[in-house]
Formats: sequence, structure tokens, C-alpha cells
Amino acid sequence: MPDDLIEFRNESLWLFICWQLRAQKRQNRILLDDWTMPVTIYHNPRCSKSRKTLDILQKRGENVRVIQYLKTPPDSNDLAQILNLLGQSPRDFMRKGEAAYKQLGLDSSYHSDEDLISAMVQHPTLIERPIVLANGKAVVARPPERALEII
Repeated sequence: MPDDLIEFRNESLWLFICWQLRAQKRQNRILLDDWTMPVTIYHNPRCSKSRKTLDILQKRGENVRVIQYLKTPPDSNDLAQILNLLGQSPRDFMRKGEAAYKQLGLDSSYHSDEDLISAMVQHPTLIERPIVLANGKAVVARPPERALEII
């Protein structure tokens, strides 16, 4: 008999071991679920695309952390991390049709990335939406179904 093969002659012992292994598996699954990071959406409830994206995520049963970014804007470090995950420049990430974009003269090429990020922190309406973060990735969910690409 090979060394790694254990023969169980007592059926009740075998059943007990199987039951213990199943219980351990259930316990580990619960622990893993507790550590599962939620999907995060930077959300504007007045935006139809943002509402649709949130609806898609919730219907999938995702654990969604909602950040209403107009009430709680991300700081410059958070925005820089999001931009890094998106692989976009700050200018590509801005809503150019917003009044603040024109009023602040942000269409001028002399503004640095730091200037643009600072403007988005001060005027969160400039931030493109909705932003979904999951599994170490980010996506601007336009169309809303794009959120599913990173889940």
C-alpha cells in the first residue's frame, strides 16, 4: 500500500472525517465571503447612467458600496489611484460639458495633471460618472453594462 493512501476500515470514522471536512469547507467559505471586497460605485443619483449601473450591480447580487461623490468627493490621492486603474489622464476623465470646465479655463493645455485633479476635487461635477471599482480594476460604466467587465 502506498504511504499516502490511508485505508479506513471503520465506516463511522470515515463518515466523521467527511463530515468534519465539509464543516471546515463551509467555515472557510464563510470566512472568505466575509473578506470579499464590495464593488464600489461613485454614484450620482440624478444621473440615469449611474442609476442604471447601480441597478445592474444590485440585480446581480453584488455587495455594492455606494459613494455619492457629489456629497463626499474623492480626494486627490483617490482620484490619482482611480485614474491609474483606468489608465486615463485627468483630462480624459473630465466632463468637458460642465460649466465649471469652461469657467475655470480647464480646456487650456497649460494646466498640469495635478491642476486638473485639484479642480475635480474642488468641483466634483467635473468627474466622469459612474465609476465602478472591483477586483483591483476600475471602469467608467458608459454604457452601464461596462461595469460587468471587471466583476
